Amino acid sequence: MPLMTEPVNLKSFHFPWGPLVEILTISSATFLLPEAILAKQPNCANPQTQSELNYCAGQNFQKSDRELNQVYQALLPRLAQPRRQGLITAQLNWIRFRNDECTFFGSYAEGGSMQPMLIAGCKDRLTQQRTADLRAYLHGKTPPAINNSYQSVDQKLNQLYRKLQQNLSPHRQSKLETAELSWIAFRDTTCEFEASHRGNTARYQCMVRTIEQRNRQLTEHLSTSAKTSGSGLFIRNQLSQSSRLGLIPSLKMILKILDWTY
Repeated sequence: MPLMTEPVNLKSFHFPWGPLVEILTISSATFLLPEAILAKQPNCANPQTQSELNYCAGQNFQKSDRELNQVYQALLPRLAQPRRQGLITAQLNWIRFRNDECTFFGSYAEGGSMQPMLIAGCKDRLTQQRTADLRAYLHGKTPPAINNSYQSVDQKLNQLYRKLQQNLSPHRQSKLETAELSWIAFRDTTCEFEASHRGNTARYQCMVRTIEQRNRQLTEHLSTSAKTSGSGLFIRNQLSQSSRLGLIPSLKMILKILDWTY
């Protein structure tokens, strides 16, 4: 059975470009959507509204999530116990970290219309990274670390974390702490899994690699946090990131509405 990461309520699904739609089950057990709803599905090559941006970001994440599950399901049967259980534990901890981390990232626009896009984009990036790691396992490898010094990357981790905390409100500090604790659980169980195959050398390299990944995430948070302090700069950053996805027209429209120059 696939490891479900995003439960969906099939009885009541809210499409971001329209009202609540009840999905009806007919006698043939086929789910049908009104043609009018299908016709309104956004063109993700050129989304025109924030709702469409949110939808398309969600679609990108779902695609990455399906790919992750394919790799995970191919890997799991190849592992003997207790390594199989070790991977399951690590994966569950990763899901918890991903959700907590992206809840924190989405809080940059908490309560705003951009929040779903930020959360979905965050989940997409983390899922792609996790898929790359799982694919390395599938090919009998462990993902490499860039640095060779645990002490140096761990010291940088603590510096970045403390600096980021100083820039946050108490409410967002709490979200960051939740994400960090989830990440520690993921790191420890992942490195235990890698050590179960290649010993303490693999554990050490895993600790270095996962901390390097976390340092890049915290650095991104610091950059985004700094940009939120200037009028419109956070949105400008999103514009820059989204330009690679062909989303510039819609974000330019957002800037115009908010009376920010680009």
